[in-house]
Amino acid sequence: MNALKKVLLLAFAFPFLAHSQNLPSKQSLALAIPVDSKIDGTTTEWHDQFQAYNKGMELFYTIANDDKNIYLAIQATNPRVVQKLVRGGVSFLLSATGKKDDYNGIIYPLMANEITHHALVDVAVMPDVFSEPQAKTLAKDTLLGMANKLIQENMKEIKVIGMPAVTDTIVGVLTEKRGHFVRLPLFYQPGKYIPVNNVYGIRTAMQFKASGIITGELIIPLKLLGITNDTKKLNYKIVVNGLMDNSGHIAPGVVVTERRVNGAIVDPDADLNSPTDFEGEYTLKK
Repeated sequence: MNALKKVLLLAFAFPFLAHSQNLPSKQSLALAIPVDSKIDGTTTEWHDQFQAYNKGMELFYTIANDDKNIYLAIQATNPRVVQKLVRGGVSFLLSATGKKDDYNGIIYPLMANEITHHALVDVAVMPDVFSEPQAKTLAKDTLLGMANKLIQENMKEIKVIGMPAVTDTIVGVLTEKRGHFVRLPLFYQPGKYIPVNNVYGIRTAMQFKASGIITGELIIPLKLLGITNDTKKLNYKIVVNGLMDNSGHIAPGVVVTERRVNGAIVDPDADLNSPTDFEGEYTLKK
């Protein structure tokens, strides 16, 4: 990389680096959800500011709640993290008991790899290995709009972990519709599928910003998590899922490449294939 490219890269990254250095690695502060909050994949209601930055995950995030819901906003700026987040999905898991085997939550976005590939190419997060003409000829704003449209049109399901009150409302996941669902991230991990527009009040959204930055939002009703008025604190876990699940299944359409270094086989995409996570404790705003 020549000196000019290094200067340009640092000039772009510096505002995010400076902001992240001033944030704690984990949020514990109780926050109220703004009254004008919308689940649209933007954080304008927060003035695009976040409460924490986890350096190991390279992820900005904010947790908030009101008397009925808990809310999460996330943002990634590193292209590799953006790619992993969009292709493998994010798990937001919560426990009112403090027991690690008692987590309830959701996984999103759920999109086939060929869809996420096109979106990531459009915002220049993935290399254009298939030489898509539009990625070279269209304006960046146009490509950004196309990428966000792909997400909005293809993020049709949410995967639910736990939450006994939620039933699998999409019929045929393991029968005639298996061909669709098997292409989604973490298909072999136990869970239930519900539509993005569901009766439970679970809402999710995700949008690209300029330069390939991705922002996501979600909201989950507290009653689905077994949280009552007496609950004061929650344990939470945020996972950026890898493209390979715990059973060794790789998402369809994902190519696993290997190379040899000093006789050893090395996976150059180990950072994408393996999940990363962190845990914390959140005090509910009363």
